[in-house]
Amino acid sequence: MKIRFCLFVLLVASPDLRAQDMPLSQILIPGENWKKVDGTFKPIRYLTSYEPDVVNVWDDKMKLQGTINPKEMRVKTLTDYIPLQPDRFSWENGITLVLDRKNRAVRFERENPNELVNEVKLPFAEPGAMWITNDRATVLIGDAASNHIWSYRIDAKGLAAGEKYMTLRLKKGTIRAETSDIRTDPLGRIFAATIEGIQIFDPTGRLCGVLLNPSNERVTTICFGGEKGDLLFIACGKEIYYRRLSTPWAYFKTAEKK
Repeated sequence: MKIRFCLFVLLVASPDLRAQDMPLSQILIPGENWKKVDGTFKPIRYLTSYEPDVVNVWDDKMKLQGTINPKEMRVKTLTDYIPLQPDRFSWENGITLVLDRKNRAVRFERENPNELVNEVKLPFAEPGAMWITNDRATVLIGDAASNHIWSYRIDAKGLAAGEKYMTLRLKKGTIRAETSDIRTDPLGRIFAATIEGIQIFDPTGRLCGVLLNPSNERVTTICFGGEKGDLLFIACGKEIYYRRLSTPWAYFKTAEKK
């Protein structure tokens, strides 16, 4: 049996709301801080959430270690799993976007029939993370060797109009952000896991602020969960933390399975 997951987070915000500056103070909730999820994990590579009541925890071999129920913050250990295929994003018309880190490219693949539709070479050294924006029209790709996140428009022919879209904050004297994950929340705000912590940008690419890491280990992956999509989960080594953010609404569509 083959199971295919698709995550859709729909953004329904007015243009005026999306155009406003969003300082970090408007994103954080007073009194809400990082909380640690109880549980024992192997080193964590990815967190994913395909349904509001499930956060999946994947190890560095892409095996599913367990799931977290955001309502109870209870961890369920799993022994039956399907290995995660990272860096793959379903788009439209049966096309999947695949980030090829080794060859510094993004491939457009069609599953049925199985064919390579297109391949776009990336003009930077180390693609560290890729994400598709909520409107499914733009791809964000972080260059781990610099302090930039690039944006590309998606069309039927592949990626177009690539440009440096966001500039990540770095410590003085450093040049690498080590971007390892990129996600968007239900309002279209962009969250990047970097060596400096979680850097947050508004949908126009302006920096809102940086959420400091609650752990001595660096943040490797992030995701949103919960019924409103307002719970930010992060993995740091073998630990998972979460905090509630100011997100007024979200709509999660149940994962497609077949």
